[in-house]
Amino acid sequence: MSRRNKLRIGLLTTLKTNIGDDFIREGLLHVIRRLAPGSAITCITINKHHPYSVYPPWHPMRRRLGPVRRVTERWLPPLGFTRFEKCDFVLQCGTPVIWEGCRDSEWSRLVWRDVLLRLARKGVPILNVGGGSCYPWERRPATLVGSPDEAFVRLMLEATRLTTVRDDLAKALFASLGHRTPQLCCPAFL
Repeated sequence: MSRRNKLRIGLLTTLKTNIGDDFIREGLLHVIRRLAPGSAITCITINKHHPYSVYPPWHPMRRRLGPVRRVTERWLPPLGFTRFEKCDFVLQCGTPVIWEGCRDSEWSRLVWRDVLLRLARKGVPILNVGGGSCYPWERRPATLVGSPDEAFVRLMLEATRLTTVRDDLAKALFASLGHRTPQLCCPAFL
């Protein structure tokens, strides 16, 4: 089988946590299989609730290093050596992607800032398909400008080659940051 017939896909998702994310992941993989028939597909799946798993088991980032942990977390991520390094592209398969406090999610720094943004800058396509919002109905924001989450959402949008949304609020909030985002159905329907 030639290199062209092999696809290595990174998947940022949840595992055994949210059945909706499972449907999204499987829907997107169904589309990829239809678009690339006959290709051998290898999936590198990272559970976003266990963000250190983006590193292989031998990597120092996976170890509890006590007082040197801060130094490790600052100097090692730019060097790479993640499980996503040789992926043809990475899919963020799960929503919501924006909510009050999304900047503090366990994957915001360790995966988005330290890995996906770096890979995107190296030319690896990062796709965030079907991003949704999750805000209380009575406290839906009109904008993300000035929000504590603004910097993280901008980073996420910068890292992705394609972001689509599944709801009007997510579209409006991304637009408030100057990002024109296509609105499509949730990939779970695929």
